[in-house]
Amino acid sequence: MACLFVICVTTQILIAGMAVFYGSVLLAKPFVRVIELFPILMLFLSFTGKLPNFLRWMIVLNAILSPILPG
Repeated sequence: MACLFVICVTTQILIAGMAVFYGSVLLAKPFVRVIELFPILMLFLSFTGKLPNFLRWMIVLNAILSPILPG
């Protein structure tokens, strides 16, 4: 799941870079809405996977900061 999140963020960076040259940010906005759901899904899956508390708190921090930070 974390690898999928990294792939999504990398794709978002690629789309944002393309938007700089083509002048359209409309490509990135729908994709950002999908990426915001991954940290929440990762948090729910951390309880079923019995992750240590440290990793669970890192996922919570990611879920909080992901929608706040500009992207």
